Amino acid sequence: MDPRLLDSCARARYRASADAVLTGVTALHLLGVEVGDPLPVRLATAGAAQTRDRTVRLHRLRDLPNSAGGVALPADAWLAAASDLDLLDLVTAGDTLGRLGRSTPAELQGLASARRGRSCRHARRAAGLVRDRVDSVRETWLRLCLVLVGLPEPRTNVVLGHGERLIGRVDLLLDEFGLVIEYDGDQHRDRGQWNTDLDRDDAFAEAGFTTIRVTRDRARRPRRLVEKVHARLVQRGYAGPAPTFTPEWVELFERRV
Repeated sequence: MDPRLLDSCARARYRASADAVLTGVTALHLLGVEVGDPLPVRLATAGAAQTRDRTVRLHRLRDLPNSAGGVALPADAWLAAASDLDLLDLVTAGDTLGRLGRSTPAELQGLASARRGRSCRHARRAAGLVRDRVDSVRETWLRLCLVLVGLPEPRTNVVLGHGERLIGRVDLLLDEFGLVIEYDGDQHRDRGQWNTDLDRDDAFAEAGFTTIRVTRDRARRPRRLVEKVHARLVQRGYAGPAPTFTPEWVELFERRV
């Protein structure tokens, strides 16, 4: 946790009214979800207080978010963050809350559906894309990179075996087409890990699966990656629509690379 953020939050709460609650992206960072910029400090209050402090963004609300210790509860913080985060970051935050055991897709969906406001439609869409068992932000990125062009949605972190033999857990799996997609982080550069990956790929092939490995360099070319996945799906019987690269997708995946 950045001590400067803790100091900024402490100063903001000290100067604010007694009912003030840290919320939105700021609260998410305090909860261990480092998505978006936590500054200026987001505070919610039911009073008529105002501030000229540029390091604080004060939201006056009729109903304050549920909170503990002056910090919005995880799902409430996530919903408030919808006004600041784009779709990719908001889904990433939801997946991360699940990984940390702080919320569930069902809770986020329920809260987003029950609220009304400018950003609630955005939140409802994002909540519908949040999934359980997502182990990293790169897995979220990879899943949405495929789903938002209209390709089938892969399952996350599935344990595969062949007969009585356990092969291992995979990042993403498209069961119907026998396609495994793995994101290789820096740890996969190690020679021992690299050889282990090759052995796993051989075992997957023996079990009838084909594997696509996504490296950091491949992730820098998301359109080519999507086209590669689509081509492999077609080889394995996929007859659905081709990828559609919408302006939203371009903004989320190509302009942010």
